Amino acid sequence: MRHLVLGATLALVTGSLDAQQAPSRARLDSLLGTDAMARIQRLIDGAAAAGLPVEPLWSVAGEGAARRMPGERVVAAVNASVRSLTEARDALGPTQDAATLAAAASALQAGASPAHLGAMRGASPSRSLTLPLVILADMLTRGVPADTAVRALYVGVHQGASDAELEGFRRSVERDIRSGAAPGSSAIARLGTLRNVAGADIRRLWSMPQLVRGPP
Repeated sequence: MRHLVLGATLALVTGSLDAQQAPSRARLDSLLGTDAMARIQRLIDGAAAAGLPVEPLWSVAGEGAARRMPGERVVAAVNASVRSLTEARDALGPTQDAATLAAAASALQAGASPAHLGAMRGASPSRSLTLPLVILADMLTRGVPADTAVRALYVGVHQGASDAELEGFRRSVERDIRSGAAPGSSAIARLGTLRNVAGADIRRLWSMPQLVRGPP
């Protein structure tokens, strides 16, 4: 189910789940069944009443329907996403946009904790965390330990790495893992290739008080 949520998050952030790809509400009803759609609608109405963004929830439902998943599983995924969005908003604050909250929710479902999200927010309060959180979720699904992934991204964001550089970092770690490298070791090794990170005191940054455990 977490892969469904991550896929829906990526589609929401990149806009790849466009109007031609995403099933219409009527099509969702036919794909998922009337009962499942009614339950999904109640969940989404409740989320809207609570002030949560509903776009990520419709994205999860649309992604599940597009994959021809059973209605019961899609309902469960939407329900889990409501809980994760609530936790994400509590951790990051109510001013984050829908894409950032969706990315944070997918990171939570992939194994991050609310404390990890809070640490990421502290890395650079003024920048968007959408892509760093999408990368965090992706790295967690590839087996990078949560504490290591958060620390690596914290250091990168804190040192001013651009979204393009962070995406390059993610691709490098992905290649390493596919080649047989240990996920955590790759994340630590590749961190030093980011601009503004290579010359930084990584050990000090890794031990920042916002991040609970000691250096690698």
